[in-house]
Amino acid sequence: MSLTAVLPVAAAAALAMGRAPNDDVRAGAVEVEGQRIPYRLVVPAEIEPGRAYPLVLFLHGAGERGEDNETQLVHFPVRMLTPDRRASMPCFVLAPQCPGNDPSPRSSSGRSRGTAAPERSRASTRADKESSS
Repeated sequence: MSLTAVLPVAAAAALAMGRAPNDDVRAGAVEVEGQRIPYRLVVPAEIEPGRAYPLVLFLHGAGERGEDNETQLVHFPVRMLTPDRRASMPCFVLAPQCPGNDPSPRSSSGRSRGTAAPERSRASTRADKESSS
């Protein structure tokens, strides 16, 4: 079953459970270093001028990467959309979607952020082997 088939069912289920429909999850995108990053944003139900609101950053897992701006919502905490929760805990919830064409996050220098620890691990393993001989 495709995600596009599941989302309307999930929205109907959310309504039946007293939750807000996906209309409360606004779609958008930004460009970062030439890469389009889609996101979803939930805004407080009512915004009071001059009041500060917290930002909750929802990060999806590796299986939700892509460019469709929907897949990152598979495990989205829908309880954040209930009227009671939105009234008692007003906040912005941002759910960006990591592009699906890059297997590892990169820093602005283009280097993979995850390479330092494995290099240290290999170095310490070599040192361990040399000291045990």
